[in-house]
Amino acid sequence: MLYKTPEKKWDVESIRKEMRSSLSSASQQLTSLTEKGLLRCEGNNYSYGPSSAELDNKVKKLHQLYHEMPVAVVTCIYERPTEKLKNFSDAFKIKKD
Repeated sequence: MLYKTPEKKWDVESIRKEMRSSLSSASQQLTSLTEKGLLRCEGNNYSYGPSSAELDNKVKKLHQLYHEMPVAVVTCIYERPTEKLKNFSDAFKIKKD
C-alpha cells in the first residue's frame, strides 16, 4: 500500500484503518519496516522510502509477482516453508548492513 503511494504520508491510525488491523499491530509493523529500511518515518508519518536501490528492486519484483500471481504469493507467506519455498523467500530477505 505504501509502495503504491510513495508521495503520501501515512499515520498509524490511517494504516490501521486501511489494513483493518489493531493499532498495536500496525505500529509494530511500521516500526519493523522502518528499521529494515523499507519506510521513512518523519514525526508520526510514514512513507515508502527504501534505503537502497537493491531493496527497491526487490519490492518492485514482489509487487509484480503479487499482481501476476496473488494467490501464490499469499500462499507462500502463510504456508509452512518447504525447502523450495524457503529458497524463494530468502531472495526477498531484507539484510541489515
